[in-house]
Amino acid sequence: MAGGMGMDVNKDMTVAEVIQKNIRALDVLEKYSMTCRTCNAVYSETLESAARASSISLEKLIHDLSQVVD
Repeated sequence: MAGGMGMDVNKDMTVAEVIQKNIRALDVLEKYSMTCRTCNAVYSETLESAARASSISLEKLIHDLSQVVD
């Protein structure tokens, strides 16, 4: 987690951490019908558990989030 290059999105990040990196992550999450704007679980739920709960591909979610979070 060195500075300069930013942090890659990974399955262990909380949803809130990703949103804090770039607010446009909310658009990606909403594309997957994830209602993160109104859910308090974003602070404790990892991308992995959120993807599982929403029955979506973790790999695809991380890929798409990586496109907007740098």
